[in-house]
Formats: sequence, structure tokens, C-alpha cells
Amino acid sequence: MIYIDIYVIINVLMNIWLLFLCHKLFDYTTSWWRLLLGGIVGSIWAVISLVTKGLFQDISFFITLLIGFLMCCIAYPVTAMKYRVVAWIRFMVIAFIMGGMLNAFYFHLNLRGGIRQVLYGEKGIIGNYLFVVIGIIGICMVGVYGGYKRKKQEQKPLIEVIMKFQNRKVEVVALIDSGNRLYLPQVEETKKNAVSLIDDEIANQLFGTEIGNYLKNPMMHLEDFLSKGVFVHMVPFQSVGEERGLLPAIRITSMTIKQDTGEKTMIEPLIGISPTKFSKDKEYKMILHPNV
Repeated sequence: MIYIDIYVIINVLMNIWLLFLCHKLFDYTTSWWRLLLGGIVGSIWAVISLVTKGLFQDISFFITLLIGFLMCCIAYPVTAMKYRVVAWIRFMVIAFIMGGMLNAFYFHLNLRGGIRQVLYGEKGIIGNYLFVVIGIIGICMVGVYGGYKRKKQEQKPLIEVIMKFQNRKVEVVALIDSGNRLYLPQVEETKKNAVSLIDDEIANQLFGTEIGNYLKNPMMHLEDFLSKGVFVHMVPFQSVGEERGLLPAIRITSMTIKQDTGEKTMIEPLIGISPTKFSKDKEYKMILHPNV
């Protein structure tokens, strides 16, 4: 007799693990409660399939695809339908790869005995290592794809960024620079305190010509900034056009980063103004901090 509670727990954990792998591999925004809810929804269908004993056999494949799409919609708060479909396809591919690898282990390492031990509550050493094998497979998948992503990042990844400051909006092409390690000084190095860079041309478009001119010599215009409700941070830097110095940084209203996985919006990110141009061929006009 199969223990239904163990069956549900295994399904929920496996669903959470698959959703988590998709999140790690493709940088989807999520939370643990979303992963848990998505895992529970997937396990409900697994229990229905078990209890009805093949009643929905003719359409079970299509129901499984639909449940997978619903799990992705719950786990990843993506708004655009095309990004939801992309997330769903990626999730199903991961599930297919994981299933294939487990199937290989199932036959070649006698995991069928371990699965039986877990489901039927039997004692045995294989069942104890079943989840270890599943975990190792997932870690290997993340490691391999992580290496692939790092290699791609070394090839000048350019993405679109929309910056908003008060009633102004500017859209630019940005370079994700792994060498950018600028953070607001004397505070915790978090995503909120990471400094991305723009040049003075984009600064004039984003902040207006008047504030843009103030930013060329910010220490002489502190009162002017305050009168306009703008607070300027001075961030120490090295090798940004000069050997060493300070550059002004301002918290803007918001910054939206357009990625393959969807759009990610940051509220009040820090934008620093570089005294030099970034790209001679104007391929990009912003250096995005890798931590954002």
C-alpha cells in the first residue's frame, strides 16, 4: 500500500525543486511561498491521477502541460503572456531533462528499489540516498548552466534599460560589467546600494540640463541640489577615466531592465555619473552593476 502522505510530500518537494532550478538557471523573480504554492498545485494533479487510476489517461498529457503552465504562473510573477510561455517551456524542458536522468539512474543504479522503499515506507539504504541523487543532478544542472551564463557575460552582454527620474524617462543600451564593483560607501554592499554608471550626455537627458551642469562640479552646488529635492552621494572610484576620485550618484525614481526572462524594475536605484564616455562607437551608454 502506498502511503498517500509520503506520496504528496515527495511530489511537493520535487515540484519545488524543479521550480527552484528554473529560478536559479534563468534568474526568475520568486519567493519561497510562491515555490511552495506552485509545488502544492502540481502535487494535487499527481494525487488526482493516482486516485482515479487512469480515468483521465487520454488527456493526462495535456492536463500535465496545463498544470505546468499554472505552476509557472504562480511561482514567477511575470506579467507579459509571452514571458509566461517562455518560462513554462523552460520549466517543462528542465522537468523532461530531470525525468530522463532519473530514469537512467532508475534502471542502472536500481533506484526502483529506493523509490519503492520511500513510497511504501520500507527500510533500506537506497531509499535514504534517493533525494541525494536528485539533489546532485539539480546542482550539476545549475553548475553547467551557470558556467555557460558566465561565459556569455564575458562577451559584452548588452540589454535595454529604462530609467525614470521625476517626470523624465530615458531609454538606453547598457553593458553588464562584471568589473563594476561600485557601492555606496560605508553601508552594506547590497543591490540597493550598487552604483550603475551613465555619462554626462545621458545625465543631461535624465536630470535636465540644469542639474546636469551642477553634476559637473557637485560640491559647489549642494544647496542647488537640495533646493530641487535632489540628494547627491559622492562615491569613491578607481579607473573610471581617472586613476582615483569621487563621482556623484543620485537615487532615481526607478530603473527597468529588459531581459529575455521578462522585465525587472528596481525602485530608487543609484545612478553614478562618469566623467568619460564608455563606448567610442556608442554601442552602449550605460554600465550596469552586475548585482542589479
